[in-house]
Amino acid sequence: MPFCNNSIAIKMGRTRRGIFKMQKTWFKQKNQFNSLQDTGSETQSIPTPLYVRPTHQQLSLATQNTERGDFCHTPAQMEQDNRRNVMLLRPKVVEMAPVDKIQLKGVIPIANKCGQPLPKNGTDQQGGGYRFVDINSALELGAQAVLDHQQGHPECDGQPKLLAEAEERRGLAVSEVMSCKKCGFKTQKTKLYSEIANEGRKRGRRTATPNMSFQVGLQNTGIATAGARRLLTSMDTAVPSTSGLQKMSNKCGEIIKNENIRDMADKRKLVKDIRELQGFERESPIAVEMDRQYNNPLRNCRKKTPFVPATQTRDTVCENATTSKFVIMYHQENKLCKSGEMSPSSFGQQCTSAKHGHKCTATRPAHFNMGDEREGGVQCATKLLECTEPVLADRITTDADGCLAKGMNSVMRRKTGKEMESLLDPSHLNRSLCAAVSQANFSSDMFPGNSAKERNRVQDRFADDVSHRAQAEAHHISIKCGNDTASMKRLAAKAIDAIPNCYMGDHVKCKQNSHVCHGKYKYPYLSRYVRGRFILTSKDEEILKTILEKRIGDEAIERTKYRTSSQKSESMNHAYAMTNPKGTLTFSRNGASRDHSAIHLVNNQHANSIIKKCEATGCPITAGSPAAKALAAMDKKQQYHKKRVMGKIYKKRRAQCRAERYHTYYAKRNLYQPGQLNPKSQDTNCISYNFEGLKIHKEHNYSRMFSTWRDR
Repeated sequence: MPFCNNSIAIKMGRTRRGIFKMQKTWFKQKNQFNSLQDTGSETQSIPTPLYVRPTHQQLSLATQNTERGDFCHTPAQMEQDNRRNVMLLRPKVVEMAPVDKIQLKGVIPIANKCGQPLPKNGTDQQGGGYRFVDINSALELGAQAVLDHQQGHPECDGQPKLLAEAEERRGLAVSEVMSCKKCGFKTQKTKLYSEIANEGRKRGRRTATPNMSFQVGLQNTGIATAGARRLLTSMDTAVPSTSGLQKMSNKCGEIIKNENIRDMADKRKLVKDIRELQGFERESPIAVEMDRQYNNPLRNCRKKTPFVPATQTRDTVCENATTSKFVIMYHQENKLCKSGEMSPSSFGQQCTSAKHGHKCTATRPAHFNMGDEREGGVQCATKLLECTEPVLADRITTDADGCLAKGMNSVMRRKTGKEMESLLDPSHLNRSLCAAVSQANFSSDMFPGNSAKERNRVQDRFADDVSHRAQAEAHHISIKCGNDTASMKRLAAKAIDAIPNCYMGDHVKCKQNSHVCHGKYKYPYLSRYVRGRFILTSKDEEILKTILEKRIGDEAIERTKYRTSSQKSESMNHAYAMTNPKGTLTFSRNGASRDHSAIHLVNNQHANSIIKKCEATGCPITAGSPAAKALAAMDKKQQYHKKRVMGKIYKKRRAQCRAERYHTYYAKRNLYQPGQLNPKSQDTNCISYNFEGLKIHKEHNYSRMFSTWRDR
C-alpha cells in the first residue's frame, strides 16, 4: 500500500484491571504517526510518543483506512519536519449526535432565544380548511370548553364548536374561540401555538413558533415567498401575506447566518484539534481549497450591460486537513438593491434611498468588476485571519481560471512571511487536456471517417479517452511514488513516451513504462473498430506528447503532487443551488443567508443541521415526535448513501455503466437525426420524406458543440 511508512496499526487488548493498551503488531516501530527517519548517514531515534485517546469522530477525521484495515495519512498530510510523535489509543464510546439524543422522549433541547419583531394579524380570512395547531393546546381547548359548557348551561343540549369569525391568524398560527349557537356560550380566545420569547426585553408581540419554523424549512430549499404561498394554497390552509412572509424571512435569515458563522468557527476549532491529533502544532498553517461561483454566466451580457453580467458572487474556502473537508469561510459580493437600482442618481455608488427603514442590500456599486477573483481571495484570507478561531494557510488548491490563489497569498504572506504553495485541480487539467486534443491539428489520416464531421467525432472521443488515460497514469504514479516528486516526474515522462504507441496497437513500451495498460488497456471511450488502430505520424506523436504534458508533465506533476483538488468547493455550487437556485431566482436581500444555510447543511448533514437551526431560532424539534423520527430516518439514509458512493463496488459499477453507455451510443447512434422528416428544401443537409422506411442517418453535431462549450 502507498505511504506504508506512515501507517498506523492499532490493536487493542484488555488487562486484568480492564484498561486498554497497545499491543505489538507486525508494524512494531511503525505503529505511530512518526516512523524512523533515515537521514542517509544515521537513523534518528523516535521521540517519546504522546498518548491520545480520540473519539471515533476524531479518528475518522484525522486518518483514513488502507485496504489492510490500517490507518494512514493522506498524501497532503505527509510532512516529516514539524510533526510530533503521537500514539493513538482505543477510541472512546461513540458519542450521541443531536439526531440520536432527540429520539429520547424526555430530552428538552436548549433553544437559543431570539427577540424579533412580529408580523401583523391576519383576521380578514374566513374559516374552513386546515390549520397548523399545537395538538396539546387544541385538545385542552376542546376539553375545557365542553366542561365549562356543561357547568354553565346544564340544560343546553348543544355542542361547543369553533367560531370562524372570531378566529385570529398570525401567519400560520391561529387563535380560536369555541361557542354554542343554542345558548350563546363562548370561551376566551386561546392561542393554539407556542411563542418564542423575546430576548433583551424587546417591545412588541412574541414571534409565533410555526411562522419561524416554516421559514427555517424554506431556507433549506429553493422555495421563496411566492412559492411558499402557492404551496400553502394547494394545502387549503391559512396563507400568510407576502409582506409577512418576507419580514419573517429577513429575521430568520439573519439568525441562520449568525448560527452558521458560529458553526464555522466550531469547525475551525475542530480542525485545530485534529491537527494536534495528527502531530502538528495547533496554530500551524493548513492546506485549503477555494472556488468562486457567479449567479450569471460571464458570457451572457450582450445588449444587457457593458459591465460583467454577474451581479452576485460567492467564494468558498474548504480545509484539507480532515477527511470531511469542512467549509471554514464564505464571502459574498452583491450589487443588487431593489430600492435603488432603478434610480439614475444612485448609479455608480451604493444607494442612499431616503425611504423610511430602507437598508441597502448591495455590498458593491454597479460599476464594480465582479470578475476580480483576486479581490475575493484577499477578502477570504482577511476573514480567516480576523475571525474567531483564526486559521493560517500555506497551500491552496484552485482551478486555473482566476487569481484566487494570488489574492490569498498576498494576505497570508504578510502574516506568515512565506509564500503559499499554489496547487491546481486535476479535474480542470483533464478538461484542458481534453479540449487541447479536440482542437489539435493532427494529420488528416489519423482518424477514420468519410467526412470531416465523422473524423471530428472520432477525435472528440479520442480526446476523452486520452484524458482518462492521463488521469489514470497520474493516479497510479502518485500511489507508487508517494511524495517523491523526482520519481513521479521520471515515471510520467516514460508514460508519455509509451501512450502514442499504445493507441497505434504497439504495447511494447506499455509493458515497460505504463502503469495502466500492460498490454490490456480497454480504451473505454472508443469504439471497438478504432481501438489500437490509429495511424500517428511522427508529427502527430510530438503533438500528442506535448498535450499530455498538460496533465503529467513536470510542471503539472509539481502542482498536483499532493493529490489535492478543489472538488469539495466545486461541489458546494450544487449545494448553493439547492437553497439559492442559480438562473431562476435572485435573492437581493437573503441570498447570503440562504448560502449560509447551504453551508450549514453540508457541514452538519441535513438532519443535524435542521435540528441546530430550529434550536437557534427558538423553535426546537419536540423530542420523540414524528418529525424527530423522520429526521432519524433521513440521517440514516444519507449516511448509507454517503458510504455507498465512496465504496469500490459502486465506483467500479459506475465505470462499467459509463463504458456500456458509450458502447450503446456507438451501436445506436444512427437511429436519431433532428429534422429527418422535414420537407425537402434547397438545403442539401435537409432530408426528404421517406414513408417506406427511414434512412440510416449520421449523428448530429452535439458532441462537437459540447467540445466548443467546454473550452470556454
